Amino acid sequence: MKQTTFKIINIILICVFVISGVLLLTYRISLYMSKKQFDNLSNMHRQVSDIQIQKKSEKKEITQKERLKVFFDNLQNKNSDIAAWIKLEGANIDYPVMYTPDDPQFYLRKNIDKNYALSGTPFLDHRTKIDNSQKTSLYIVYAHNMGDGTMFTNLHNYIDEKNLKNANPVLLEMPDALKKYKLFAAVMLKEYTRTADIFYNTTSIKSEEEFNKYINFLKTNATAISDDISPKYGDDILVMSTCSYHVKSGRLALVAISTQDNDN
Repeated sequence: MKQTTFKIINIILICVFVISGVLLLTYRISLYMSKKQFDNLSNMHRQVSDIQIQKKSEKKEITQKERLKVFFDNLQNKNSDIAAWIKLEGANIDYPVMYTPDDPQFYLRKNIDKNYALSGTPFLDHRTKIDNSQKTSLYIVYAHNMGDGTMFTNLHNYIDEKNLKNANPVLLEMPDALKKYKLFAAVMLKEYTRTADIFYNTTSIKSEEEFNKYINFLKTNATAISDDISPKYGDDILVMSTCSYHVKSGRLALVAISTQDNDN
C-alpha cells in the first residue's frame, strides 16, 4: 500500500515538474518571439524607408524629417495605432509606442498585430496630447516589467544618481520630429496613494507655474535626481512607467527632460 502511495506521489510530482517546465518554456518562447517581432519591424521598415527615399530623391543626403515621414508611413500602414518609437541604448528598449485614446489599455497584452502577447506593447497614456500644441509637451509611456530584460524591465538600472546621470539619451521618434531626452529623475511610487495619484494624473503642463510645480514635486519625491539638468518651461517631458516590486502595487517612473538638439 505504501509503495503504491509513493508511486502515485512520484507520478504527480513528475507531472507537476513537466507541466511547470512546459509553461516556463512557453513563457520564455513568447517573450523571445515578441522581442524578435519588434526588432524585425524596426530593421525592416527602416531599410525599406531608406530605399524608398533614395528612389524618390536624387539627393545624397536624406533629411531627418524625410526619413521620419517615410518610416512612419510604412509603420502606420501596418498599424495606424503606432504613434512613436522609443529607444534607450543600454536598457534594451527599442519599441513602437501605441496610442489608443478610446481604448486606453488595448495593448496591455497585445502585440502590434493586435494578437494576444504576454509582454504587450508600450503605449501612451490616453490623456496625452500628441499634437505638440503646448509649449511643454508631456508624454507618459507605459510598459511591463517582464523581469527578463525586455520591455521596461531595465528602467530599474537607473534608480540611483550615478546611473541616472550616465545614461544614454532617450530617443522618441514621432512622425514629425526626433525628440531627445536626458534622464532627470527616478520616482518609486505605490499605486493608489495620494503621491501616485498626483503624479499620474498630471498629464499636461499648461503654464510656467504648473511646470515649476511639477519639477518641485519630482525633487521632493524622487529616489534619484540628476543635478546636471536644469529643466525650464518649454522643455518637453517624457515619463516611462513600469511595475516595481519594492512594495505591493509598486510603480517606477523615470522622468526625462528634452535636450536642445531635437530635430524638428
